[in-house]
Amino acid sequence: MTTMNAARAREGATWFVLFGLLVWFDVLKGWRGVIQGWGLPYWYVSYGDGLVRRGLAGEMVHRLYGTVSEAILTRPVLIFHGACLVILGAIFCALAATVMARLQGRAQIVFLGLALWVFTAQGWALVSYNAGYLDSPVLLLATLAALLLWTGRPLLAAIPIAVGPLVHEFSVFLLPMALAAGLLPGTPPDRRKTVPLWGLAALGALGVGIAVAVTLLADPAATVAQINRMPLSAEMKQALIQTQFGQGVRQAFFIMLDHFGRAPLYDVGNFAFFLLPTVMACLGLLFWRARPGWRNVALALAGLAPVSVLLIAWDLSRLLTISNFSAGLLFLLAAEQRSRAPCPGVAPLKRAASGLLAAAAVLYGLLPGIYAYFPPGPVTLLYPLKVDAHPLAMAIKRPLSAAWGKPLP
Repeated sequence: MTTMNAARAREGATWFVLFGLLVWFDVLKGWRGVIQGWGLPYWYVSYGDGLVRRGLAGEMVHRLYGTVSEAILTRPVLIFHGACLVILGAIFCALAATVMARLQGRAQIVFLGLALWVFTAQGWALVSYNAGYLDSPVLLLATLAALLLWTGRPLLAAIPIAVGPLVHEFSVFLLPMALAAGLLPGTPPDRRKTVPLWGLAALGALGVGIAVAVTLLADPAATVAQINRMPLSAEMKQALIQTQFGQGVRQAFFIMLDHFGRAPLYDVGNFAFFLLPTVMACLGLLFWRARPGWRNVALALAGLAPVSVLLIAWDLSRLLTISNFSAGLLFLLAAEQRSRAPCPGVAPLKRAASGLLAAAAVLYGLLPGIYAYFPPGPVTLLYPLKVDAHPLAMAIKRPLSAAWGKPLP
């Protein structure tokens, strides 16, 4: 038994390194070594003038450094961003390596063919590219909450769930992933600590309640005062007040609608391109027979849940690729749980098909696709589809605007 465990540990370590190299390659594709211009304001905002949205990160920096500037922020923000990516990658790699070390034969090949999509997803490069944005800490907090619920520790999970909305209210859209992980307890069956549905509902209410409270109670005057003191251009300050910190649901909806109307083929292509790893991970949940009945459907929907943020926000490629992580993590957790059984339930899939899945995932990871919304980094394979269809957008927007009772943004 000791020899078998040692061999399994060596195999797991080998797979951890291989998956880690894939993550390193993906992160390197997007890493620029600078703070993104639109990510920098998050670190200037604090609670000095009152309650503001997304103020926790900046509050911590102000307490550490006092007066902040871009020169002061660059090193700590990049180190923090990189550390979040390293921890996130290590969690994903450890889960996948554990499963690969346990499985044998066809089940191992099937898992590898699907898991490679998790590690070649464009989300790694895009989150890496957006240094300064709060995506990496929000993803890490949601992942930690999911792991704690998966292992039956709801009280500890309440901490990252409560902190997430203070970092960024987008964390609410990752709550379904964390809560769904509670349907997949990670301890062995004889010691399983399941989180009751009422417990999951209470944690969900906690996260949503804090996000709603911060949104409703935030002082707009405090936000404007903080933005006006930022060492930024007047144009950027105005844009921050109107969009990044002051954008409403209606404005975001019409911006996205206008974008889709101007370049519908391009945006459909982006949806297909960026969501492909998400879809593959959801299919992986079905192939792996994660849980019978409604729980399986709940897992797949939870993996797709972050896409729904596009109803109230408009940063297309950033928000699409977040679902790569949510669906990918749930697939890895489901596979880890099932791999504990002597004969894990895996739907029939030919070895050749698994090999094709793996090859397609590697090819996908090599494609250029850092950013789809802002130039100069479009998805180059899809850029020819970016044709103007403004009349179509206006034809859709006019009746909607009339029904809404307000002019177009």
